[in-house]
Amino acid sequence: MGIPDVLEIILKGLGIITASATVIGLVVKAVTKYRQIVSYKEDIEALNKKVDDLSEALNSKVDNLSTSTLAQFQTFAAEQTIQTHVLNAVLDGLQQLGCNHTVPKAKKDLEDYLVEQAHKVERL
Repeated sequence: MGIPDVLEIILKGLGIITASATVIGLVVKAVTKYRQIVSYKEDIEALNKKVDDLSEALNSKVDNLSTSTLAQFQTFAAEQTIQTHVLNAVLDGLQQLGCNHTVPKAKKDLEDYLVEQAHKVERL
């Protein structure tokens, strides 16, 4: 075995080492990318959980607000009914006392409005 044979063996060995290093480098890159993907997947899952939690909290607040708004509306409607009855009684009392200038017209307008609204409700 001469020097050229030894050099050829060394060169082949270096080629194998270089190819192995390249393959190892590619494997390391692939493993690194895989770990990044897994990390991104975990981040996405955590963000999805946060979005779900926030959505649930928002829906709860909307439900509470809707319930609160409905309760306020019912209170306002009841108050308005009482105020309308009081106004009708006041107009009636003024008319009985002889305040006949604009009181009869206002009383008739109020009664006409109430009748009109009652018929609207019946149609629904």
